[in-house]
Amino acid sequence: MRKKRLGAILLTTVLVLSIAGCGNKNAETEEAKADTTVTETTDEKVIRVGGPGTEEAALNMELMNVAYRQGYLESKLENAGYKLEFTFFAGGGPGVNEALAADEIDVATYGDLPAFVGKSNGADTTVIASVNADLQYGIVVANDEIQDAKDLEGKNVIVPEGTAIQYFWENYTEEKGIDTNKVNIINAVEDAASLLMTGDADAIVSTTYGAQSYVYQGVGKILDTGAGLKNAHSSYVTVVRNSFLKENPDAAIAINKALIDAYDAILKDENVLYQSSAGTSLPAEEWKKVYAYDTSFSYMTPEITDSEKEYWDNFNQWLEDHKLIKEKLDLDTFIDTSYYEKAILEK
Repeated sequence: MRKKRLGAILLTTVLVLSIAGCGNKNAETEEAKADTTVTETTDEKVIRVGGPGTEEAALNMELMNVAYRQGYLESKLENAGYKLEFTFFAGGGPGVNEALAADEIDVATYGDLPAFVGKSNGADTTVIASVNADLQYGIVVANDEIQDAKDLEGKNVIVPEGTAIQYFWENYTEEKGIDTNKVNIINAVEDAASLLMTGDADAIVSTTYGAQSYVYQGVGKILDTGAGLKNAHSSYVTVVRNSFLKENPDAAIAINKALIDAYDAILKDENVLYQSSAGTSLPAEEWKKVYAYDTSFSYMTPEITDSEKEYWDNFNQWLEDHKLIKEKLDLDTFIDTSYYEKAILEK
């Protein structure tokens, strides 16, 4: 019993971090706890970069995990004359948005949902790079009666509202022909693991790394993911405050150079990705399973592709329809690919 309780605590931590990374403004009351690492150099401009997670388990940063942990980010910024200060926010996406609004960080890497919501709420930011254009989600079941997607009808399924997980769920159920009127949705975050373990919930929808954590801890099995389904995914991005960007365009180029180096490193040795992502909640060998759906890793490129823009068009509309943003964002002004293009030319 003690082991199960400990497992529930660990799983709850993972799920809260993953949901916070794709949460909305309504969740921003959660305190953003920070763990900061500062490089020691002199006569350089300071650039304050933030992301969700902790130093021990830097969840939700995808390609930026590699750029930061393998030293590419610090190196490229130092070459451009900047001293890196990196802060992790246990409050996830909402915590990052609060830091941007308070002018506590200049750059953020996190989920597209909080990035879009932050922009809609007045954050003066620009997307300068992608760090995962195809972030996957999965459904974990702890009920042996559920053998395929249609079996979710008549069951209790945890789907946190106002998150990218909800976006995935709606697209997934449409693709699979699931009658959502026959599914009892439970809107839970902190007690989700306990509900699954006690049988009060039959299934939970989570990011694939959240789902893999449940399996790793022996709670349920992965029923299915959205791999290969249209729009049944989300993305993670890097944004910069425009006031900082205007004065420091070379910093945005340096960040893209670091991400390009990180991407090249993954293509040469995929273990770099697993090792950079690993932490206290999920070891490297389990992260390998998280990304097993597509080991070409083409979705990890920092380049913002036309297919990602097409996805954002749909996502933008979904956010407006669900009243998570006031009105659709002007993506032409929110997204700027020029810094990536300059980074490529200067490589």
